[in-house]
Amino acid sequence: MRRVATCMGANVMRASAAILVLGIAAGCTVGPDYAKPEISFPANYKEAAADGTTWKIAQPGDRASRGKWWTVYQDPLLNALQDVVTTSNQDLLVAESRYRQARALVAAARSNYFPTVTAGASVARYRKSSNAYSNTASNVGPANDFQLPLDVSWELDVWGRVRRAVESREASAQAIAADLETVKLSLQAELAVNYFLLRGIDSELQVLEHTLVAYRKANELPSTGTKAALPPMPTWLSRKRNSRPRRRNP
Repeated sequence: MRRVATCMGANVMRASAAILVLGIAAGCTVGPDYAKPEISFPANYKEAAADGTTWKIAQPGDRASRGKWWTVYQDPLLNALQDVVTTSNQDLLVAESRYRQARALVAAARSNYFPTVTAGASVARYRKSSNAYSNTASNVGPANDFQLPLDVSWELDVWGRVRRAVESREASAQAIAADLETVKLSLQAELAVNYFLLRGIDSELQVLEHTLVAYRKANELPSTGTKAALPPMPTWLSRKRNSRPRRRNP
């Protein structure tokens, strides 16, 4: 009895030591933790203003959504065009798909924290042929064969491989999220610039047309002193009149 008790005590001690070693090893991670590099900034920049104010240090926020900033112009057509760009632009859709892919990779990396369970069910129904040679069980009726294999595996993250993989995937997802917001802002800004440029050209064209109408009416006046007092059509206006493109209906 004493020998059995001694053996059991030794086994318990070995198991406890093994668990303790695994617990300590689980806290060890391959490679150092990421640390943001420290950069020393001068107290004042040489471009400081005369009143003593200094430049404000930039605080990047590429991942932050800019919102619908174009609504300050209160232009319904611009708002509608921005909605079309947000939902139909192919470059933006590609950037969004890359972000969804990055998030899926993060979820796949995190799944390694948990056990993997695989199962597969199969059902077979068979019957032995009555023509089988010297088979005493040839008259046995049909039989069913049910199988449900189950496989469970779990790899402990002893050296931090899974943790480092998750950290890497999360950092990549954050960078891709910043790229997505940058692409979205670039497309929205480009649309707004082109829209206001086109509206400015339309306004210039409208002024030009009104000016031409005024000169036509002036030429139709009776030959009196009033017509003689009108100035001639400017050279630049006559050139624009002859060279301006025809507007096409969409």
